Amino acid sequence: MEKEFTKDTTYEKLQKLMRSYVPEFAYEPGGSDAGSALTDLCGEMFASCEERYGRVMEKHRIQYLNLFDGLVKEPVSAARGYVQFQPVEGCEGLVPIPRGTRVLAPGRENGEIVFETRHGITAVDLRPEQVVVTDGELGRIVKRSLSQEQQEGFPAFGINGENISSHRLYLWFTELFDGMKQLDLRIQATGSTEEETEGLLELFAGPEVCWSVLEPEGGERIFPAPEREGQSIHLKLDPYTPQRVTWGEEEGYCIVLTCLGKPEKLYIRTLTVAPAARERCPEEIRINGNQEFGRELLPFGKPLNLYQEMTLEDPELLGRRGAHMRLSFRLSYRIQEEKTELPELDLEYKAIMKKPKKPLTMRATEVLADEVAWEYLSRTGWKPLFREEHRRSMFNGSSEGAVVLDFICPEDMADYEENQEGRIRLRLMRAENIYRMPALYKCPVISGLQLSYSYEEGQAKPSRILTGNNFDLQDLTECLQTGGSSLLFYETEGRQRTMYLGFDRPMSGLPLSLYFDIENYGDRPVRFRAEYLTEQGFQPVRMEDCTEGFGGSGNLLLMVPQDTVKKKLYGYEGYFLRFVCLDSDYAEYELPVIRGIYPNMAAVINVNTETEEFYLENREEAAQFQLSRQNLLNIRVEVLEQQNGMSGYVEWQRESHPYEGGRTYGVDMASGELTFRKYAFVNVPVPEEGPQIRVFHSNYSGREANLPAGSITVPGTAIRYLSAVTNPFPTCGGYDGYTEETAGRLVSGLLRTRGRAVTEEGYLDLISQEACGVRKIKCCNHTDARGRTAPDKMTIAVLVEEYEKGAHVFSAVKKQIRDRLVRDSALTAAGKELLLIQPHFIRVNVRVWLERETMEQAYELQQQTLELIRRFLNPLEGGSAGQGWEIGELPEVSRLRAFLRAGLEGCSITKMVMTAVADGREVPMDALFYKKQTDPFVMAVSGEHMVYIEVSAC
Repeated sequence: MEKEFTKDTTYEKLQKLMRSYVPEFAYEPGGSDAGSALTDLCGEMFASCEERYGRVMEKHRIQYLNLFDGLVKEPVSAARGYVQFQPVEGCEGLVPIPRGTRVLAPGRENGEIVFETRHGITAVDLRPEQVVVTDGELGRIVKRSLSQEQQEGFPAFGINGENISSHRLYLWFTELFDGMKQLDLRIQATGSTEEETEGLLELFAGPEVCWSVLEPEGGERIFPAPEREGQSIHLKLDPYTPQRVTWGEEEGYCIVLTCLGKPEKLYIRTLTVAPAARERCPEEIRINGNQEFGRELLPFGKPLNLYQEMTLEDPELLGRRGAHMRLSFRLSYRIQEEKTELPELDLEYKAIMKKPKKPLTMRATEVLADEVAWEYLSRTGWKPLFREEHRRSMFNGSSEGAVVLDFICPEDMADYEENQEGRIRLRLMRAENIYRMPALYKCPVISGLQLSYSYEEGQAKPSRILTGNNFDLQDLTECLQTGGSSLLFYETEGRQRTMYLGFDRPMSGLPLSLYFDIENYGDRPVRFRAEYLTEQGFQPVRMEDCTEGFGGSGNLLLMVPQDTVKKKLYGYEGYFLRFVCLDSDYAEYELPVIRGIYPNMAAVINVNTETEEFYLENREEAAQFQLSRQNLLNIRVEVLEQQNGMSGYVEWQRESHPYEGGRTYGVDMASGELTFRKYAFVNVPVPEEGPQIRVFHSNYSGREANLPAGSITVPGTAIRYLSAVTNPFPTCGGYDGYTEETAGRLVSGLLRTRGRAVTEEGYLDLISQEACGVRKIKCCNHTDARGRTAPDKMTIAVLVEEYEKGAHVFSAVKKQIRDRLVRDSALTAAGKELLLIQPHFIRVNVRVWLERETMEQAYELQQQTLELIRRFLNPLEGGSAGQGWEIGELPEVSRLRAFLRAGLEGCSITKMVMTAVADGREVPMDALFYKKQTDPFVMAVSGEHMVYIEVSAC
């Protein structure tokens, strides 16, 4: 009962209670009407009870309160929490954890605190590692690693973050860019129709795409803005040396087209990429192995030398396999005469008198380069470059002046190697009379040598063409080569927002238990369906949702079949579950925040269930038995009875008052004493042989069982393949019952409400009877959870004492509170839906500027100020009077300023700023903020504060 429930306040409280039931009732003291007479009678009875209670000695008050046992539920509450069961690493089977499995934590004085599971689960050795949220409507994919996000949390179905959605076209070339010192490309593409071709060219040259070339180690070099030139796209990087990259087991070059915006639906039929035509002197010219740098070249020497050769090499130009090559030069000849030395003749005497003879002379023979071999170095050796026979005789003097030679660069041209003499050579194979003397050599001279290449339409197709859409890579090469058309970019996700969970091992189990630690600031449940990945794609999975649509912390129990498959999605290879959101009108700041996802979690409660048996010595005398435990939560008593030759245990009921007859027993739940009244067994067919009495009872450890995270580490039940247990969160909700304060408060509430809630105070009484630790509530009729008008709803916000430990504290008692309120209120009869929520907590940040004469003990002043700010904002003990804040009441700057002035000495407050994090952003708490604030369930909690100290000027 309330301590200040005096006679002066009796009629006032009765009249207020009466108006709750009958608003039109008017009480007149001493009135003759039935209502006034009944009020006077009740008032006198309350006053008499208060007077009698005041005369009771202190040590008998508990016994006095126990007279109301028939009305009061035992004022006890056992600690609750969640425990994670970890199977042996590598265990491929399922580890069943049945209901009632015990886990232990060390208690005081070397004792043990026992917890039991409230439901059964199947533990499997797996863990979720990746979370991916997709939105096909917005074209966004956000990927998160649970190892990083487990501490900070992330919004369920939230898409704020780095968008990894990508639509890219990969053009792969094996050798096309070998030896290039720049990239000067022309890109041509066609679609199925002229409109599609025009659309492709506009896209390729538009601002919504980015062209780049892949570099080793994952880098990319971006092309400047592309230019459209007729029916082609011009890309240029100068100077730039392309580098080979590795794709799988293949090496080559890759040009990438990245779509920056939402992809258009375009089909592509052909695509060619050709380097721009280039003409230049070959990089290296050798004659008989010696490098030449002159403008005029004598390929076969002066004079001619049989089998002499000239080689040409250029890493870039000669690497253009399949390209149209053009070799141009100017051909001229240089005459080289080689004379023969004639022998001198001896003069004879007889010839002196004869006429002189003419001198001996020899006619010079003309030597020409009759046959020259044009060859190229293939992968298997030297081969003829030209098939035309006349090319072999072009240096025999029949051709002179400008010479242009066209050929197709062979497909089997050898690869470039350093210190290689050359891949094209001219070799003198035949020259008639080359060894005759005297000789007149007509030596070919080459000047102005130029080599160039170009690509005709269809010649420079990429080796492979691939399109990548959100990690879905498809090869279009074969389709485009055979004349087909393919969709260039496309969406891989459905329009609905979807959240994927990636696991490192198969999650098949019956059932799979996933605990979601959730803060739902918006108090809006999310409708979703669950699916798992199979060979046929994602299939629906049966699910029991204890989170009520991510409305609060709790387990998801999923019946996952055995046909799960491993697949690589979004860059992660593993097994996948996904949750498809069925709603679309959520703001990001309203989405539930997932603090962590924990597999193999089971709800536990601090109970220790035991069974004891007792023997009955005398049926006629009263019997008393001391149970092995105290502070009992519940008890069940059975007595062995024998009828018609058959024996069996029959459950007896707990007596509601000391003189109640029948099959009843008495029990003191605090001391653990079980009693039977005198003659209780006289008329009961109890057999002689025992044990005749069997007792099932559970006890609890009260506040001692409110343990920090990581305290429960010992399995109390032997389970094979179980390696460890732990509680990731603190256990909470344990309260010591059987105290005068607790019992008095509950009895007072019951006397006021008689177990029926009508007023807000009555709802608080019912909630307090069902769950300990409830400090404040606020009831709003015709209101939904977001504070909007809803005639068919009633919302009750409940502030629990341990709210700072997380939403799982409230989630643990939410169901039992709702069940009690629905059962003992008029909501169901009125056709209303009860919504049970926590207050809508908003973080309040304070910045204070203090001024004082010196900086002495500035740190102590700063810490004192921070402590005062946190104390003022505390929902339970804050405010100027230290009574806490009501739900829906927000602190004001002026009140905080006055509070700090009263608590701080030797300084003055020069400036103060108070902000609140509301609707996903930080806003100042000014007059406009309070004017716009219409949420009846809002409550401030302490955020981040800063205290600045300045020295006043002298």
